Amino acid sequence: MTAIFRPHPKCQEPRIVLIEGDPGMGKTTYSQKLAYDWANKQYEWDESFPVIEVLLLLRCNDIKTSIEEAIDDQILPRDIDKEAKETFFKYIKENESKVLLLLDGLDEADSCKQEMFLLLVQSRFFPACHIVITSRHEDGKEIRPYCDTLWEIVGFTKEDSKSFIRKYFQGKDHLAENLIKRVDLWYDYPTDDNRGFADLMKNPLNVALICSIFEDSEHVFSKSRTRLYIEIALLVLRRYEEKYGLASSHEDLISVYRKELLLLGSFALDSLRKGELYFEKNNDIVNAFNFGFLSFQQGGTRSKPCTRCAFLHKSFQEFFAGLYLAFQIIDGQTDFAQVLTDERYLKELKEVLLFMSGIIASNKEETGESIFISMAEHISGLLRTSDQKVKSYMTLACSCLVEYFLSLTGRHFNEKKGVTTPENTFGMHLDMSSLTKVDLSTTDIQDAGAAAISVVLENNSSLTYLDLSFNNINGDGAFSLSKALTENSSLISLKLSFNNISDVGASALSQALTANSTLHSLDLMLTVLATLVLLLFPRP
Repeated sequence: MTAIFRPHPKCQEPRIVLIEGDPGMGKTTYSQKLAYDWANKQYEWDESFPVIEVLLLLRCNDIKTSIEEAIDDQILPRDIDKEAKETFFKYIKENESKVLLLLDGLDEADSCKQEMFLLLVQSRFFPACHIVITSRHEDGKEIRPYCDTLWEIVGFTKEDSKSFIRKYFQGKDHLAENLIKRVDLWYDYPTDDNRGFADLMKNPLNVALICSIFEDSEHVFSKSRTRLYIEIALLVLRRYEEKYGLASSHEDLISVYRKELLLLGSFALDSLRKGELYFEKNNDIVNAFNFGFLSFQQGGTRSKPCTRCAFLHKSFQEFFAGLYLAFQIIDGQTDFAQVLTDERYLKELKEVLLFMSGIIASNKEETGESIFISMAEHISGLLRTSDQKVKSYMTLACSCLVEYFLSLTGRHFNEKKGVTTPENTFGMHLDMSSLTKVDLSTTDIQDAGAAAISVVLENNSSLTYLDLSFNNINGDGAFSLSKALTENSSLISLKLSFNNISDVGASALSQALTANSTLHSLDLMLTVLATLVLLLFPRP
């Protein structure tokens, strides 16, 4: 944990370090532990860690004007006198090389402050300070080129997850071992019913949520992150009712407390749009305060203090914002086509849209079809104008397709029986007629996107060139495309390089090529080219 400044071939003395990770992966926990251990001189530190006399841990979302203002507001005592403050800042200025700025949550910072962080890593100010910044992946792009070292928190291994489970269930060994048996199955024997759980277990927050749910009911889990958060919301509401002696006969407690939860969601979405992780305490949602989804902290300025309501984690804030947006669309109060024009959903609000998709799938499939029609029509318009954002919207749409499908209850995906309704709907309305060349490389469309594209190809007679490289397409996606190739008679060049189509996908493509007479070029670089060659040209 303390080797983040160790030298490497591209930089012998790293000074600026960026640490990236998915939501809930432990970036904030890492920052707090590093600061705590430094302050308490805990453990043996890596020899590459610089000699630091002052470590300043700052929350990026609370930086309003400048780093100096944030230090004053977040760290210095409120009753510090002017002379002491001046002495402190003078020391920092004169001893920058002995100062570490630990900036947590770049992705949570006010968007208008991004220029300030960019200038900081460009050494326009605090040029000798050591700097560590944590961020989600997509929000670290701008500053990444100016950092000396890039680290990623990749999450738990299987053994880490099992260790966490044993610690969580101390004194309840039977529960720990029952859950660990399931974890072993998820990792070692993946099936259609449990595929995806191993990925969920890489995230420490997800492991904690799964332990909570299992402790309450030994529940059989959904692969959908949305369903997981719905389960934890139900768990919290059940404990709320037990605490206050309430006895609701309704199993769906989200419906029982829908009014309060949607009001909570409206505040969550509003604060996310402002780039904030909190909102000021409001009497309108006083009932929701006691549920257990919020924590309280004193905020504001020294002259105007206030009580702030903050969610347990940003991902909970995004879940409730997605819940609110989903029901706004289901109830006809919000036009999803209008939502798509807000480009913030491509980046800082993307998780909200993913949760929204999963919640709609759990409540009203007809609305799900309408949102994918809107997405397809929006992308179709961008394709015709060669808009650079078409890839970003395609990535978003396919991510929503995956979350939507995983959140459907009682349905199983089987490519050999055809595409599922959401992919078919999306593909049917993704208009590429009259287009001859389409580049959808590096959009991470996955198998769901490949299934939708296959619908396009089956009905298209103009497209001659299609680039689907670097898209995380696996065997199921290749199978869908192979079916389309037996129907399509216009495509001349198809790029599928840098995917993982597997033997199943290679076999399906080889059979499709025997039926297709128009495709002249098929790029399979670093997929399973050798397998395909053997299938097409078997040895005597």
